[in-house]
Amino acid sequence: MVYFVQSGNAGPIKIGYASTMALLTSRLLGLQSSNPEPIQCLGFMEGARQDEYRTQASFSQYHIHGEWFRANDTLLSYITEHSTPYTAPRMQWEVKDRKRPRINKLAKT
Repeated sequence: MVYFVQSGNAGPIKIGYASTMALLTSRLLGLQSSNPEPIQCLGFMEGARQDEYRTQASFSQYHIHGEWFRANDTLLSYITEHSTPYTAPRMQWEVKDRKRPRINKLAKT
C-alpha cells in the first residue's frame, strides 16, 4: 500500500510504501520516534511499490529529499480523493521501566 504521512500540521509529506497494515503501523511508530514534530498518517491506498514510485514521480516538482514532498493543495487534494483514512490500532503499553514505556503488542479489536 502507498501511504501519506505529514510532519506537523503543515509540514512536509512522506509518500511511502508498506506491504501490510502492521508494517505501516510499525513505520509510523519509527517515524514518530525520529521526528521532533507530531506525525499523522493522512491516508493510504492499495498499490505496489511501483505505484509508490509513480505517485512520487507525479509530484516530483514538490520533492524535498528522499520520500518527502512539500505540502501543497494539489498533493493534499490527491490524498483526499484517492486514499482511505488511516485509523491507528489500539496499543497496549507495558511499563517495565518508568522512564521508557514500550509497546508490548497491538491490541486485538
